[in-house]
Amino acid sequence: MARRFIVLVLLVLGSVDALSRVDAGTRFSGQGLLTIVYAIASWGLLLGFGSVSKTALKAVWPFIALVVWAFTTMFWYTPSVNGVQNLLCLTSFSGLALLAAGLAEGPGIQSAIETFLPWGIWLGAAVYAYTLCTSELGAGYPISPRAFGIAALFGVAWYAARWRFGGRGSLLMTVALLAEIGASLSRVALISGLVLLTLGRVSATVRGWVWGLLSLGLAIAGFWWVFANLEPLRDRFLSGDVQLRLGDTLINVSGRAQFWQVTYDSFLESPWVGKGAGSSMHLIENRFHSMAHPHNDYLRVLHDYGVAGLSLWLLAWGRMLWRLWAMARYSERRRLPDTQLQFAAFLAALAMCLMMITDNPMTYVFAMAPLGVLVGAAFGSASPARYTQPVDRPSAEFVASGPALGFETSR
Repeated sequence: MARRFIVLVLLVLGSVDALSRVDAGTRFSGQGLLTIVYAIASWGLLLGFGSVSKTALKAVWPFIALVVWAFTTMFWYTPSVNGVQNLLCLTSFSGLALLAAGLAEGPGIQSAIETFLPWGIWLGAAVYAYTLCTSELGAGYPISPRAFGIAALFGVAWYAARWRFGGRGSLLMTVALLAEIGASLSRVALISGLVLLTLGRVSATVRGWVWGLLSLGLAIAGFWWVFANLEPLRDRFLSGDVQLRLGDTLINVSGRAQFWQVTYDSFLESPWVGKGAGSSMHLIENRFHSMAHPHNDYLRVLHDYGVAGLSLWLLAWGRMLWRLWAMARYSERRRLPDTQLQFAAFLAALAMCLMMITDNPMTYVFAMAPLGVLVGAAFGSASPARYTQPVDRPSAEFVASGPALGFETSR
């Protein structure tokens, strides 16, 4: 049952945010109901599973602590419906991470991820490609362009990790997804994707750094070509609310400077404990009407949960990213199974950190739930308990690519 639930989460990634447009006949949209289902199912199955991966728990406990703190603030602040939904999204992430980690300590879940994550990625890409073909660049129905950019970054992370280990056609898949992100006119998603493409080949060897520099050159050349030849994307950078200055160039921030200033000024009224779950959304919606997010998840956490909440948030992401990177590099040097999965999880988590600077991925269950699966499976695959179970031998292409990446052969 737990494995089927994981598969469902990976496939639903392909719907991106389309369910947010579905009226479920309640105070919640289809996306809101999905968030509730994910939160209840993930923790229910986790409790029924009977064991929690200690490796994963050490990595994700700050997320759980933040959820506990956020629910504690409800004693002195009344949360909004959106605030509760945001907390349930974070609850789903931590529950799925622990559930996937437990499953990954045995055989089976890794192959499910390798099979069904690409299905979810390309389902969303196909739907948005159809939208682009029948509409215009940056089209937003039934999938919004920013949400598609976030979802497509899972594909960039997955195929960039495969490219690192010699996966055939992986670079082409990565470039195709980056091209579609560019067509969505999602600027930060495109830049984040190019960062993942670069980091996907960097390793602590001369050959690894050469590959990294070549990847960086490819990323810069690709971005410059798109910027020079795709006028709508260029206008998204240089026209409109140009309040960010980079050298002599003014960059369009799409009103975010105002959102951030209003949110920060409100935070100063209750800096230590914040103003409660969903308060930043309520603030922005009342002030700007057409918007309902501060468009910066770090600022959202600071406003809603105060310095205490932001400290846990930064600790959670910093700790998780460091452990994922260290774990993946350790596995790579020793040519252990599931190294590709671990690198993909690191790149996907890094992508969400970058997107949170100007967007709202922490409130999107279609992003946080698959991220929980990837991160949890990565930690579970590196758990000592994993190697007491039957594991598949490294694939031929993985072994063949080892020397090129400077793997250390165990003696």
